[in-house]
Amino acid sequence: MSLTERYKNTKLVTLLSQKLQPSMARIHISGLVGSLPALVGATMAEYYFRTNHLFLVSNREDAFYLLNDLENLLG
Repeated sequence: MSLTERYKNTKLVTLLSQKLQPSMARIHISGLVGSLPALVGATMAEYYFRTNHLFLVSNREDAFYLLNDLENLLG
């Protein structure tokens, strides 16, 4: 069982999937640390919304960390 598969039924991911149901919905998530933003994003992309996603991060270094985490989670 993959990490995203284990995480897909958590309260946070379930709530986010409900909030993103309307077309063109936008959300802002803050306060997540470490690899949690990538885990949430990968889980949403893999199990709920197979569309394009846009992640905004504060700087280039954080963007590279997020990209690396997403690549490792999604393969």
